[in-house]
Amino acid sequence: MAFDENEVLFTDADPGYRYTTTESIIPPPSLSTLPRKIHNIRGRGGRIVSDSRQRYQPQSQQPKDTRRNNPQQQDAEAVDTVGRFFTSVANQNGSDLAKQVCTSEWLRMMSEKDDVRGRHADPRLCDIALLQKIDTYKSSLAKVPTGVFNSACIETNPYAELSKTIFVSPVAVLFGHLDFTFQVASEYLKPGAQPLRFVDLGSSNGGCSEYILWKANKQPINGSGDASSVHGWYFAQNSQSTHNIHVVNLDAMLPECKAKNRLTIVDNTAGITNTAEANAFACQVLDGTSSDSSSKGVDLVIGELCYEQSDLASDHEKRHYAFVIAQAAVALQVLRRGGTFVFKMFDTTTPLSAEILFLIYSCFGRTAVVRSLVSRPTSTERYVICNRLVADTKWAVSHLQQALTKINSGQFKLSHIVSWTKVSAEKEFIEALSQINIKLAHTQLQALRHLESVISKQQNAQTIPSSLQKNIANKCLANWDLPLLK
Repeated sequence: MAFDENEVLFTDADPGYRYTTTESIIPPPSLSTLPRKIHNIRGRGGRIVSDSRQRYQPQSQQPKDTRRNNPQQQDAEAVDTVGRFFTSVANQNGSDLAKQVCTSEWLRMMSEKDDVRGRHADPRLCDIALLQKIDTYKSSLAKVPTGVFNSACIETNPYAELSKTIFVSPVAVLFGHLDFTFQVASEYLKPGAQPLRFVDLGSSNGGCSEYILWKANKQPINGSGDASSVHGWYFAQNSQSTHNIHVVNLDAMLPECKAKNRLTIVDNTAGITNTAEANAFACQVLDGTSSDSSSKGVDLVIGELCYEQSDLASDHEKRHYAFVIAQAAVALQVLRRGGTFVFKMFDTTTPLSAEILFLIYSCFGRTAVVRSLVSRPTSTERYVICNRLVADTKWAVSHLQQALTKINSGQFKLSHIVSWTKVSAEKEFIEALSQINIKLAHTQLQALRHLESVISKQQNAQTIPSSLQKNIANKCLANWDLPLLK
């Protein structure tokens, strides 16, 4: 229907327009001052203009936009500084699920047959096409000189300044972010709680341990102002190497941590994947908690050991399976009932990774997979948080160590650790894992695309100024209740 220019429109003088049972101090807008294009209330006019031209705003009520002359502040406010990027699934069956999983029907491993499908991405867990795109970018970027690649990674990462911290390692900030999101340490530092006991399996330079001790001093147990009862054990792998990130210098930690009195360093040469050394470490921890008035064992275990390799290596995600299995075996030995296990993974897209995760998940009340803002955008790094140990774990420890022994002896390439048929039938678990995998893949692909555009100096490629990165970092740190950058 054509627009009729002679059509009668509402005006300020229209009595029907003026009649209302509610009186307002704000006068109605005068249609005579508005563009003709929006006069037709039936919508038969042309383009609708912005709401801001139609809304009456007295001068005294218009807030002053202090960000208009500060684009960096405006950009910082547009960036996520909370980082609640995770998926969570509850174990509705409690300890009964663990009893089910420990049966022979579940605990079969293909030890005689190398089923490569167990180590390949499964469409039930992720978008295969998305992973293929990521691999294409990885192959392309692998040709870039290391120095150029590392510089571009910093210039394109809005959270790069989070690595500059007063703690001994950026992993302390990362763990602080996890604690902010899930209260993994703070849960055990509340007034009236028993003294926190924790195990740190090789976090970089003891960063996780430093954060926990700093937090305990900042948030003292029982409100007494004394956090000296908090104690931890650190698994130092290959500690004789002076360049090893698993070497811990207690003197370098913040003085308020009083780390020399609260952190026991246990040196190991063979590493966490050696079952003899791992078991000896577990026994030492249990002996150290045997005098506690509460249950024997620790409240919290952090598994940070992994296979160190570039983000662009095609097998980076696959070669850490043994580390996850070994750390889980230690954690399930030393945790008390109700305890929490936090560990790092690089892959949850293959049947094998899902099986390992499900076996651990069956022992806890709730499990979450989370991506921290501190993790490099180009990395597949994610953290798994298993809260509230509910099951007897002897069977799981035995099974995990059996698999680890066979891996170490070269008897077989690990393909499955429990029945994939059974695990894939757990709909809620698989859907939660698939959801986070797809989100993480999109994040990584976007980061790799941005990285390539900067390295190839494309016209629209943009880097992030260090001053803006610092603003973003300080906003994150303020949200997470961590010390700000100077």
